[in-house]
Amino acid sequence: MKTKLELQSKYLYHIDWEIFPVFLLFILSFKIYYLIPLPGSLGINANVILPMLMCDLLLLLWATRTISWLKKAYYGTYYTFLIFFLILEIFYTAFSYPDEPIFNAVKEFSTYTLLLSYFIFWKYGCKNYNKLLNFVVNSSSFLALLFVIQGVLYNLWEITFLQYPGFSYGQINLDFRNDRIRLVACDLISYTSILSMGRLLSKTATQKEKKWSAINIFLVFLYESYISQTRSMLLILLGVFVLTIIFAGIKNKKMYYLLILMILAITCIVVPFLIDFFNKVVDSLIYRTDWSVYHRFDSYAYYLSIMREKSIFGIGLLNDVPTVSQYFNLVHGKAGYGYSDVGFIGVLGKLGITGAAFYLFPIAVTFKRTIRSFIHKKVDSMNLAIFLCMCFSMLNLSMFDAQRMVVLAIFMAVSDISYAQNVQKNTAFYRIS
Repeated sequence: MKTKLELQSKYLYHIDWEIFPVFLLFILSFKIYYLIPLPGSLGINANVILPMLMCDLLLLLWATRTISWLKKAYYGTYYTFLIFFLILEIFYTAFSYPDEPIFNAVKEFSTYTLLLSYFIFWKYGCKNYNKLLNFVVNSSSFLALLFVIQGVLYNLWEITFLQYPGFSYGQINLDFRNDRIRLVACDLISYTSILSMGRLLSKTATQKEKKWSAINIFLVFLYESYISQTRSMLLILLGVFVLTIIFAGIKNKKMYYLLILMILAITCIVVPFLIDFFNKVVDSLIYRTDWSVYHRFDSYAYYLSIMREKSIFGIGLLNDVPTVSQYFNLVHGKAGYGYSDVGFIGVLGKLGITGAAFYLFPIAVTFKRTIRSFIHKKVDSMNLAIFLCMCFSMLNLSMFDAQRMVVLAIFMAVSDISYAQNVQKNTAFYRIS
């Protein structure tokens, strides 16, 4: 008979303690203040501040113990040069706008440190790749379902159980679109379905993993179509899903029939929404009826003109709300949109050609890995899906935005591990202390 202490020790031994850093980052990045109200105005800004502080703290704690594992990461050199460039941007911003406090530029710089969460996800994923994907996908599914339930309850009976001031980027009043409540949650919910798409078509994933991936994809499409109603995000997901299926190739009959059923179900959800969306786009281009659409085209033109004037460093690290009011247009554009809403063109305007090169590098890496996987006849569907998503995001939703940097960090980590596992077959890659 085992003693109570022995049983407790055995139970604690089997707990996966290494997932806690990943868990903390996820909880914070998923905007916990939707469920738990935070004091003062902290809840409105928590989507960036709390994950950023946790990421920096974890890396500092690990660096004091050992940095040997950091040197093994593929993107280690990339991050070194990126941080050096951003420090140059601080000085560039200070000299270009002497009336602006330099501390504001430092705050803008600090948001980019959230990209360093790549090391945290990569470190855990090297040892527990499938557990990392399971955690990401299942967390996304739970929250997508939670928001669908909240949306249905409000639309039918005006019942709320989430903290609505967090919705729609901190607005106090609820947002509505198409005569329904619009709840905009963390971008992680939508973008993690990209990983589900890659795993659904993977030859190494188990049937159980593929089943949960299929559920996640369906819930995310449901959430995007009727709850978030972020039209550009829905188009990105649909484009990635269709093209990944086409290029990855399906030989397994069961998987083929499953995908047919999923496509039919998603079509029933998405098509009415897309018809309405394309009608609004046409009307906006002709009659300028939908502000959300036509102002984006204005923003494209504006940030291209900014890039021509400030080619190397862009407008710099100006704060989102500049002290000098005349700089407000430089940050948000004449159309009233932030640079992150117009994808790659926004990055060119914000960080110039140099910053755009750092934006393009992860895309080029995933493209190279995808092509090599095709050459070796070991199609890496995960890198394919990530590459397609990054390309589509260049058109509208910038991955260099503070809201989505943690997504880019996860994509880069998963891309590394998937390529090493499926194409390189590199077992030494996983020997992280």
